[in-house]
Amino acid sequence: MSKIENINKYLKNAKINNQQLKKICYFFAYDFTASATAKELALSRQTINSYYKMMREFLIETQDSKNYINLNKMYCKESFIIKYFTLGTHIIYYIQHNDMFYILDELDGKLEKIYDVINAHIKNSLISNKKVNSAKIFYDSQAKEYFVSTFFSTINTHEEFIVQRLKKFRGLNKHNNKIHVKESIIRYQHNKDFLFKSLYSIFH
Repeated sequence: MSKIENINKYLKNAKINNQQLKKICYFFAYDFTASATAKELALSRQTINSYYKMMREFLIETQDSKNYINLNKMYCKESFIIKYFTLGTHIIYYIQHNDMFYILDELDGKLEKIYDVINAHIKNSLISNKKVNSAKIFYDSQAKEYFVSTFFSTINTHEEFIVQRLKKFRGLNKHNNKIHVKESIIRYQHNKDFLFKSLYSIFH
């Protein structure tokens, strides 16, 4: 069953009306916490969290699908930049290529060679040198391997946005921090009104 079919099935049995659902879409798009939205709408936080979870997963899966298409085009063909930032004790690596931000996951088998480069050549260099936060990666088509071209530093306003946004959440852990980072990147790349219209076109 597709994500849309699951959403439709859930909404069919929902006990809230369309006006309330519209407001939930609005408050989620405008980044209200679940507690604040529950208070505004006089609904339980558990109910709001259920809708927020569906909306978050819908946005992330939609964006991931687009990213995978772009990543597949890029994989073993082009150069790209790997960057990182920290959330507490957690290190988040991601690829920036044109307008795409792709959060790296060691469990993704397609990224095995990229993680080999990270573990062998990038991890210690980036973490130990506070003056750099990025690495330029090239693919050697003859050797069929990635290699690091250079390390450098950039000003990343999206990282500041993500870190500041996630400060309002409590209890982020290794299991869910990437989900919230992915959501934050989507929020950085799209304005609130666009997110609201996109969500309401599905959740009504």
